[in-house]
Amino acid sequence: FIKLTAQVRDENVEIRVINDGAKIPGDALDDIFDRFYRVESSRNSKTGGTGLGLAIVKGIVTQHHGLVSAESDDDLTTFVISLPLKQKGVSYEEESN
Repeated sequence: FIKLTAQVRDENVEIRVINDGAKIPGDALDDIFDRFYRVESSRNSKTGGTGLGLAIVKGIVTQHHGLVSAESDDDLTTFVISLPLKQKGVSYEEESN
């Protein structure tokens, strides 16, 4: 299954993508947002992708001054994205003009 949640926390919106897929090993959690990294090294581009998806997610989130992380255990894997509600240095009055 896939579950999506979003909630406001302080000055940020937190988005969670939760699934019941295979556990990501703890030592891989630090690397999964790196370009071309794939948890399962036996996969190739024909069977398992290029390893760019999460790197692209991290790049987009970073450009919006946010953070992305992952948690994984035997039951669930959760990707957490935290984005600021307001852009730095931009007021709502400026945006509406």
